[in-house]
Amino acid sequence: MLQALRSSALNAQLTVARIRPLPSFALALFIAAATVQMLWLPEMREQRDAGASELRTARSNVIKAKPAKSDRPHTVDDRWIAFNEMLGDASHGEEQVRTLFATAQATGLTLAEGDYRISADKSGLLQELEVVIPLKGSYSQVRSFCEQVLVSVPFGALDAVQIKRENAATDVVEAKLRLTFYLRAASALNRPRKP
Repeated sequence: MLQALRSSALNAQLTVARIRPLPSFALALFIAAATVQMLWLPEMREQRDAGASELRTARSNVIKAKPAKSDRPHTVDDRWIAFNEMLGDASHGEEQVRTLFATAQATGLTLAEGDYRISADKSGLLQELEVVIPLKGSYSQVRSFCEQVLVSVPFGALDAVQIKRENAATDVVEAKLRLTFYLRAASALNRPRKP
């Protein structure tokens, strides 16, 4: 039995030596490539042509489409009214400060005090409430605070952020934020028209 196994192993070695593996491998690779080209390439061409057809249709639809009507105000007065509706009311500036304290408490931050300064533009139609507040808590709490304030007060802007950490081992940071709230003065709605 052992003799028969040796004999068949020797026959297999001689057969492989006669066939030459490199040309056989090249022939197998060529057959595989031809099979791929015959079976898969026509399907891929159909998909490419279908995609190109969809693209041409979409382009022609875009060209044919009429521009959508704009919901934007057309006159200067309409734009002025729309702008003023986006602003906060100057007579309720303390609400923005309350929002800051409530948001700080909701996010778990320590907010002890702040510096508040109100200024008006030359026309007297727009007021800016600038608030500088120190916060103490984790970085994620400070970030959450900023996001919540800007969502709840859309006429506010985050002008500056300073973050300081005492040492790398602690998660507590000290942040100093400067926010500006753009407020509508009482006279803004009754804007005088030019003659």
